[in-house]
Amino acid sequence: MYKTLAVPMVTYGSEIWALKKKDKKRIEAAEMKILRRTAGVSLRDRQRSEEIRKLLGVTPIVQRRKTYRKHFQALAQGARVAGDSQLS
Repeated sequence: MYKTLAVPMVTYGSEIWALKKKDKKRIEAAEMKILRRTAGVSLRDRQRSEEIRKLLGVTPIVQRRKTYRKHFQALAQGARVAGDSQLS
């Protein structure tokens, strides 16, 4: 449910955003709220975010976003190169 609902909802359109620290913190907070609820852990249990991610086998959205962005940039650059070669 996390991968099908939460990740797309939080990352919608973020591949091209220039994230600021404030934006990253908001994304991380929203992600952890969802993960804590999924794991059945409350803030009062004082469990670290890394432990919850490890328990659920999830990588941080901000880290995923970096790989998506690199992939997106590579695709865009490849499309530009292909378009340039067609003009010649």
